[in-house]
Amino acid sequence: MPKGLNRCENIFKYRYPKKEIGTFFSLFNADVHEFDSIIWIGLDMYLGPENRVTKLLPNESLPQYIKDKMDKKYIVSDVLFGHLMTHHYQYLGDDLLSKAISYGKIAYLMDLILPDEQKENKFRYTKKELDWCQKNEKYIWQYIVDHELLYEKNAKKISYFFNPGPFTKNFGEDSPSNIGIWLGSRIIEDFAKNSELNIQEILKEKNIQKLLNSYDPN
Repeated sequence: MPKGLNRCENIFKYRYPKKEIGTFFSLFNADVHEFDSIIWIGLDMYLGPENRVTKLLPNESLPQYIKDKMDKKYIVSDVLFGHLMTHHYQYLGDDLLSKAISYGKIAYLMDLILPDEQKENKFRYTKKELDWCQKNEKYIWQYIVDHELLYEKNAKKISYFFNPGPFTKNFGEDSPSNIGIWLGSRIIEDFAKNSELNIQEILKEKNIQKLLNSYDPN
């Protein structure tokens, strides 16, 4: 049994005693799926990029960027992210900023629940990818502002900020995917740091401009 799975079971028994953890073979099609009181984990999606079976899979059916992240170190974060998205995701709007902040609240909860988990794991990043985001935060923000994407609602124009992939379009091959989720987490981090509100009040706050006002990308 993967070490990540043992940790996941221990955490969920403590945090969510009514939930059970189950495993299944997903035919390389699903990592985490919650159904009723059971959270199912597709263990084949965590075999590791160097596993013999993983290497045999053609890139046409399973792209290399997915294989590269088939790591058991992501199990705990994947399960918690999926659970929080199912039960605590707060829809705030269809524009890029609103979507980023909605995801940012999930990332904020993950930090509270998993304070000892490596930060990069919570975004399915490597340490190098997280470092790239942190070093280029001002550039990411400036790009969004300069291209008038902050309040853009056209899904085709903003989807690449939230969809998985080998990198984020227009940010170069050294960038990771899901930059929109990471950016949302930074906005909520700054808001929480500069606010006197408690955790529940922060999570319930729906005023996008108020949430944004404390953000400093510099």
